Amino acid sequence: MPFLEGVGGKLTVRPTIELCRVTVNGKPTLTTLGAAQGYSLPVYNDDDEELFFRDFIPVRWNGQSDFTVRVKGYLDSAETVNDDFRLQLSWVNKSVGSGVMPATTTDVEVETNIDTGRSAQYSIYEIDFTIDWDLLTPNIASGDYFAGRLRRIAAEGTEIDGEFVVVDITIRYNVNKAFGQ
Repeated sequence: MPFLEGVGGKLTVRPTIELCRVTVNGKPTLTTLGAAQGYSLPVYNDDDEELFFRDFIPVRWNGQSDFTVRVKGYLDSAETVNDDFRLQLSWVNKSVGSGVMPATTTDVEVETNIDTGRSAQYSIYEIDFTIDWDLLTPNIASGDYFAGRLRRIAAEGTEIDGEFVVVDITIRYNVNKAFGQ
């Protein structure tokens, strides 16, 4: 369910995670830490684990700015300072009023370095992926179907030893309308 965050016209929504796929495949692995649950992501080429989600672009979005997919998660083990992990968000959008869903995706990758003081087991990270609204033709528009696939891929630097556990995915939009979805 969407919620308005602060003043300044930001709307943050939680997209629907495709849980049926997780249940049928048993991947990605569901992990529990205390009262928190998340999805553990090893490097995709090692175990084919990926997480899918979907949403519809809200009509409150201003229709002319990039938006952000934020992934929150933690390290499942203590790691070495200066090792890296890399996440890839592949996305597709389609107007629900016409045409065919495209089979090709746009990929956005973010590599995160393990900093001093951030290498302990269960350290929490936020990874932001910028979605370029006017990258493709036609541009993303309010009401479009938006779908994403999240994978951990091999880092260009030295890879962490453990896994990254995804606990939350949100999408943040700049808005210019007070009501609507």
